[in-house]
Amino acid sequence: MGIKLKRYLDEIPQEIIELCDELGFPLIQIPYDLAWIDVINAVNSVAMNRYIIRINDRKNADRLQ
Repeated sequence: MGIKLKRYLDEIPQEIIELCDELGFPLIQIPYDLAWIDVINAVNSVAMNRYIIRINDRKNADRLQ
């Protein structure tokens, strides 16, 4: 979960931090001056790169058989 502070909250409530810790749920504080589209693009880029690596690994494994 990404939370951008200053617009609605000045800080993340401790209860939320503790709940996320208990559940093993990632909690990310987004800087106020960072545009959401920049966050989304960065996450998508990492996800796509990992996907491409897995596809290439499968292709290489198939070639070895």
